[in-house]
Amino acid sequence: MRVALFTDSYFPSVDGVVRAVSTLERELTKLGHECLIFAPTISKLEERCQDNVVYCRAIRFKLYPDYCLPIFRSEIDKAVKERDVDIIHSHALAFMALRAMRAHNDFDLPLVTTYHTRVSEALPYYNLPFPGVLRRLSFTYFRFILKRSDRVLTPSELTRRELSRLGLDPIVIPNGVDLDRFKPIKEDRLRLREIDGFKILFLGRLASEKNLVLLINSAKILENEECHFIMAGKGPAEEYLKKKVKNMGLDDKFTFLGFVDEASLPSLYSTCNLFATPSLFENMSMVMLEALACGLPVIAPQGTCFDEFLPSQCLFKPDPVSLAKRILSFKEGETEMDNPRKIAELFSTRRCAERTLEIYSECIEGATR
Repeated sequence: MRVALFTDSYFPSVDGVVRAVSTLERELTKLGHECLIFAPTISKLEERCQDNVVYCRAIRFKLYPDYCLPIFRSEIDKAVKERDVDIIHSHALAFMALRAMRAHNDFDLPLVTTYHTRVSEALPYYNLPFPGVLRRLSFTYFRFILKRSDRVLTPSELTRRELSRLGLDPIVIPNGVDLDRFKPIKEDRLRLREIDGFKILFLGRLASEKNLVLLINSAKILENEECHFIMAGKGPAEEYLKKKVKNMGLDDKFTFLGFVDEASLPSLYSTCNLFATPSLFENMSMVMLEALACGLPVIAPQGTCFDEFLPSQCLFKPDPVSLAKRILSFKEGETEMDNPRKIAELFSTRRCAERTLEIYSECIEGATR
């Protein structure tokens, strides 16, 4: 089967969608299928030439510099035709979603769309004018995009319910984690064992919607405890977060690692004591699965998608005191997470890719009738 994967972001940018797309592409390839990825780039196209990636020239999105907008003419139609694509799978919601829809119409190919990002839930973090109006408009636009897909997929039951209220009938297929790549290891590539104390890790984009101020405020409550917070990743809120940590007198309690290459991630997870995410807007967290696969306990806010994946003792109310208490209970050994990797094993890349292939086959068979 020849699959075209469309995404609004791809390497060298790294986020949850990039990780999900690249993980699916690797597993589909292992299963003997051919994947072609379409993604935007602000670099010169010749600098981004890859056999299985078609980059579309784009401009940087000023409101969110990590993303770019492919407004120029591209080679998508030519590539789809030359590769004799069987099905289109869009992981995009912006310009690349429209490009996927156009290819779907022009070549009469089945279109599957995965709804990864709860964009509407992120809007309040950006102090934009008329947030209520923007939220309603965003739902109208997403309904327009998703209604034109032959199948809509989403990684969590939470988002399935949200999309059902828009008149859609999505299918839940969780993101997968590569259990061969992510597993407990003894190697300390980043020399984190030299840091004293109970190490709490956050890995992801340093962005407003990740609600990282909550984590910093909980660190203030724990400043007399032997706790150290490891912040891995980059993003538009990085300098703001560093300044806030400094202003709160927590410099000695935080280490900002910046971007961590994928080869070092198993070591990063394996040398920390606890993974904490304060994010309220996640659909399904890739880094959560990776941490669990490496044997690292994970804590997350209750009343979110994490309710579906984590036991109750790993959830906290989304306020600094509750988060601080949960961290302390793990530090003191009062709370434990029995065999974190066992949870990750339910979401292997092979299992998730095979379920996705079943959806592809249904769509292709339906299109040929």
